[in-house]
Amino acid sequence: MRLQKLQQEAKEVDGSLVQEIQQIRSDLSEKMTKQEAKQEIKKQLSEEHERIEQIRHETDEVEKRLRTLQEHLGIIPQTSDPPWYENKPDTKKED
Repeated sequence: MRLQKLQQEAKEVDGSLVQEIQQIRSDLSEKMTKQEAKQEIKKQLSEEHERIEQIRHETDEVEKRLRTLQEHLGIIPQTSDPPWYENKPDTKKED
């Protein structure tokens, strides 16, 4: 009788341990999935940042070419001043 009781308790403990192990595996799997998702999001953000920087560079190049063309055609006066968005230092002297 005592042996059967001990065997039953062992089965219950064993079943409980199996459930705990399965839960831990599930939690780890979910955690890894979340970490992988975070890494993928970071990677995509980095790629988007690179694309934005490339577009900014291309936009600057197009604006320079447009300005040169406009100056050449006489649409705007020729100047060596940078575009308005480049925070140039104030070179005007106050009297």
